[in-house]
Amino acid sequence: MQPSWMAPVKYSILAFCSYCDRTHPARLTITMEDGPTKKATVGEAFKHKTLPSNLARLLNNAILCPETANSVMLKDRNKVYLVSIN
Repeated sequence: MQPSWMAPVKYSILAFCSYCDRTHPARLTITMEDGPTKKATVGEAFKHKTLPSNLARLLNNAILCPETANSVMLKDRNKVYLVSIN
């Protein structure tokens, strides 16, 4: 059994939208054993790590801004955030 401080943490993915200056959910969650303890960008969290395949695929796509209906590309790892939901 793992110590509680090493328990996997589930993260929601949020993306910054340059059209409305807000963050929007990307409808993806990931689980990490050694992830950030507070909100962090994907760039910070995976600086020396390989991206999980589902997150890598997400960063090659776009989400729809619910405020403006514009497509927001997610290529910039420093504008996509991990937020703990545990």
